Amino acid sequence: TVELFNGATSLGTVTADNSGNFSKNVDLSADTTHNITAKATDTAGNTSDASAVLAITVDTVAPTMTTNTTGQIASSSDLVA
Repeated sequence: TVELFNGATSLGTVTADNSGNFSKNVDLSADTTHNITAKATDTAGNTSDASAVLAITVDTVAPTMTTNTTGQIASSSDLVA
């Protein structure tokens, strides 16, 4: 069993397959950084230390784009104005 954490808050558990692979959908609040770790527990009840932190930022702010709307096309270019 693998338990995922955001800081000290449990995000839930999931069962890993025989190769150790797992997936879990979690809800993370927007526009903040989340520090995700995992702990594994074997069938005997032994729990691992927490994994290294995976920092995830849910960014919902659209990027700004600045365009240059003035200028000249060089006479030797193949662009059509």
